[in-house]
Amino acid sequence: MLTAYKKEDLSLAAEFFFDVFSNEPFCYEFLTKEKAGAYLEDIEKTPCFHGFRYSDGSNCLGFCFGNIYGYFSEPYYEIKEIFVNPRLQRNGTGSAMLLKIESYLRTKGVRLITLNTSKNIPAYNFYLKNNYDTADDNVHFYKNL
Repeated sequence: MLTAYKKEDLSLAAEFFFDVFSNEPFCYEFLTKEKAGAYLEDIEKTPCFHGFRYSDGSNCLGFCFGNIYGYFSEPYYEIKEIFVNPRLQRNGTGSAMLLKIESYLRTKGVRLITLNTSKNIPAYNFYLKNNYDTADDNVHFYKNL
């Protein structure tokens, strides 16, 4: 079941986020549950925020944080973070959640979903498996200082 993210979901979302990103393949050693909560709360405060909570009715399975923007020819949704309970990864839960999100967004007139990810993590193959395309004309630059 897909429902709108609510402020009272923050603690559980931060716990899931911490569990996902402090372990393989990410191993963000700097991450704490407090930092995860502060980061997700910052996303929640952005204009056009639209978040989701995915559950089986009684248990929360995952979250998606993003924004619906309507500035261009048609509204689009930018996924900032999407994550499921680490114990449920690689069993179809993320794909099922993504399908529910896509269906909901279509009802809101959204016709495009965008996101950034890295090619060297499992999420890259997850998105390919779910029929997302890479943009040949876009690139993500970075510079370590």
